Amino acid sequence: MAFPRVPRSLVSAWKKSSILPGEKRRAINRAILQNVGRMTPVESYLADLHAVRGAGTAETSGYPALANLLNEVGGTLKPKITAIIHPANSGAGLPDGGFFSAKELRQHPDEVSLLKLHPERGVLEVKPVDHDILALGQTPQVRGYLEHYGQILLTNYRSFALWSWESAKPVPGETFFLAESEAAFWEVARHPRGHALLGERLTEYLRRALLLRARLAAPRDLAAYLASYAREARARVEGAPSNALAPISESLGAALGIRFEGEKGAHFFRSTLIQTLFYGVFSAWVLWNEGN
Repeated sequence: MAFPRVPRSLVSAWKKSSILPGEKRRAINRAILQNVGRMTPVESYLADLHAVRGAGTAETSGYPALANLLNEVGGTLKPKITAIIHPANSGAGLPDGGFFSAKELRQHPDEVSLLKLHPERGVLEVKPVDHDILALGQTPQVRGYLEHYGQILLTNYRSFALWSWESAKPVPGETFFLAESEAAFWEVARHPRGHALLGERLTEYLRRALLLRARLAAPRDLAAYLASYAREARARVEGAPSNALAPISESLGAALGIRFEGEKGAHFFRSTLIQTLFYGVFSAWVLWNEGN
């Protein structure tokens, strides 16, 4: 097996890293990891958080890592969504960030006018890793943000919770947990690679969070949203016990006159199940949209 070549300068720096302060040593280790193979956005996010652990304040030290992750995800959407940390106060206090569309950025290229905007896709509130974000959703602070901005993404770096303002009250949405506890999260962050499925699920969760307020004006708009849910469903199915879906597999196989055998058969069944469910939802929406 041939290993990727690491730049000689990094090798030399690594040899000397044992006598360097902890923060610099972690930065060198992370640079080597990035050169050995390109990191995914979530892997970079975890590595960056681990690198700044203990530096600065617990809440704000992770802002750059979080903004980079959100912008990597937002950059894949149409229109692109950009996370701006600390948007200007427009009447409901100062949230930690706002989500702006590419159209907003084009119309307001200078920072002064941009930060006076009402973020199209809502705002962001960040708390330290040890904070309980599930309880945060009912606080007066978050209620004020919701009433003014319409949507907020809450995070303590290891978990995420989406809230919306509907019928004059806060409504909880999807949540996502990288880890159930602070200790478990830092263990994951210490080894950013090896969590591909978890990283894929977080990426899709954030895509949905940034798409939630997008107007469904055409079939392609719903298709993008459902595709994210389909990938989430596939990830959950892949991680489910093999016998959990056995009755569905047998029933579907009997209906189609086929049998799903072996690993390839199991993979084909899971793909067929997900595609059937989500294509059905998409088709139903298209028919409803044409009639309404």
